[in-house]
Amino acid sequence: MNMVYFDEKTFIVTRRGIPMIKIIKADLREKTKRVVKADITKAVKLASGIWGNRWKGKTTNEVVKILREKAWCSHAS
Repeated sequence: MNMVYFDEKTFIVTRRGIPMIKIIKADLREKTKRVVKADITKAVKLASGIWGNRWKGKTTNEVVKILREKAWCSHAS
């Protein structure tokens, strides 16, 4: 790991001569940006598919209030 991190070496792990994984230095800043953006896009698509136009015309605060009320009702029973 030190060689990969400090010397920026790359290693390929094989099984029976077939490359299985490649060990490289992680670029955390670049990876985080891509993952976060991809996750947000995916979440928005999923949410819009689940809820459809159900919340159309409502503010975020109104939606949160409705969901909290439903949660309290479900816990009360």
